[in-house]
Order: sequence, then structure tokens, then C-alpha cells
Amino acid sequence: MTNKIINKTYIKTHTKLIRDYFSALTFPIYYLELSEVKQSEKKCSYFFYSLHIEYEDKSIEHKELDIVDNSDSHLTLAAILCKDIPNNVSILSSNIKMQKQIIKDLAIKYESLSPNLISIYENSKDLHCAFKETKEQF
Repeated sequence: MTNKIINKTYIKTHTKLIRDYFSALTFPIYYLELSEVKQSEKKCSYFFYSLHIEYEDKSIEHKELDIVDNSDSHLTLAAILCKDIPNNVSILSSNIKMQKQIIKDLAIKYESLSPNLISIYENSKDLHCAFKETKEQF
């Protein structure tokens, strides 16, 4: 209960900062969750890919995929990212550091997809910045 009151108070106190952050974004807004899960050094790992696309009319499209690590899993992930996310769009993520590292690694590995992947990397923003106290942290 206390957390809910604190969160409501925080949002109420910082409404202008939060509105300013989101008003700088353009539609459609892409909410990307991308992670790599390693089971162990010798066992397979897999990628989890989830994308929510919010359109200006507030409709939402969802895409999701688990990719088992094999010889072409990295290429599959890179191709899906490039297919689903156009250049120069607003991309938000709650796990920005890991997401950017994965995208950077893919851009280095797949030169032909690199321009698209670099655009995704550069346009990715931390969703949590909307809830930080000062604009300088954006």
C-alpha cells in the first residue's frame, strides 16, 4: 500500500517531466524487450524477443518470439529486429544496457544488417528515464 501511495505521489509531483519525456517521442512507439538467457557454458542458450508497437490511435500490436541458440539464431534475431523495427522510430526499453549490447554485437557480426541495427541502437531510449527526477538524466 505504501509503495502505491509513494508511486502516485511521485507521478503527481513529476507529471510535467513525465509528460515532457513522452511528448518528445513520435508514433508509433516501439517497446522492445530483448534478452539472452544462458543456461550454462555447455548448454544451449536462447533469446527472448518481445515487441509492442503503440500507434497514435492507442492501438497496440504485439510480436513475440523465443529463439533457441543454434548456428543461425543470431542471424535470425538480427533479421527479425530489422524486419519489425524501421529506421528512425522511437524505441523504449526497460533493460537498455543489455539490449544495446546485444544489438551492438549483432551489428558487428552482420555487416549487411548493420545500418538497420545501428539505427535501432541509436534510437533506443531507457523507459525508466521518464520517471527519473531531473531532465538531465534523460
